[in-house]
Amino acid sequence: MDVALKTGRELHEAPLAGLLNELLERTGVDLRDWRPAVLAPRLRAAVEAEGVLGPEELTRRGKSDLEVWTRLIRHLIGRTSDWFADPAFYVTLRARVVPLLRTYPSVRIWVPGEYGGEQAAKLAIVLEEEGLLERSRIYATAAIPPDLRGPRGARFPAAAVRGAAAHYVKGGGKSGLDAYFSWDGSEAVLAARLAKHIVCGQHTLMTDGSINEFHLIVCRRALLDYNVRLRVRAHRVFWDSLPPLGLLALPPDEPPPSTLDYAPLAEGASIFRRSS
Repeated sequence: MDVALKTGRELHEAPLAGLLNELLERTGVDLRDWRPAVLAPRLRAAVEAEGVLGPEELTRRGKSDLEVWTRLIRHLIGRTSDWFADPAFYVTLRARVVPLLRTYPSVRIWVPGEYGGEQAAKLAIVLEEEGLLERSRIYATAAIPPDLRGPRGARFPAAAVRGAAAHYVKGGGKSGLDAYFSWDGSEAVLAARLAKHIVCGQHTLMTDGSINEFHLIVCRRALLDYNVRLRVRAHRVFWDSLPPLGLLALPPDEPPPSTLDYAPLAEGASIFRRSS
């Protein structure tokens, strides 16, 4: 049977439920509350990459080849992020958020659901340009956290970084991206002086609670993957992780629940400030 004939609906009935339950049992990674519309194309890609016919066969293969589960997680939770693709957000970040962060002697920022590390790296660039990086720590967490401080350094696709030059300038960039990366063939390596301010760790909003108190939480992609129940849980974790007047950056047109006491920081920016 040709894998391409399987529809998203077929991939999200009983076989997928069994696969996700097995994934949880084998790895502790719980994706059962992710949106089916998000998982379906990623699961099809995993099925094709493994050369199997569907979730049932993938589950069977995983019983004898434990590496299947690691590869499956990367297919299901991985995502690409466009560098500085929302210039208006970075303009607001520099103009409205940075002045507030300057009032703290040290700054803690959390990027939950940070699978690739791009958002953490972009924040490090902005903070350095605004003179805040030396007293800041950026915590990048995910079920499989990014490896930004390993022996090979923080690496990203060079084409994606180079292609962001115009957006970076529109977002208030004050230098050039060559100032923050070295180029190693098809990879862009984030400067070590930036990477050392990024702390990577394992955390999942599906099951884990608050890990610290943060002045700013940036979750502009991960929430889009979650169903309503998981979004509600994530927002409770964010609330518990922010002090009064702490800041929360969300996806465009995704306000926090009305039951939580936030005020918009700037109209249209999807950045909110905890009121109490």
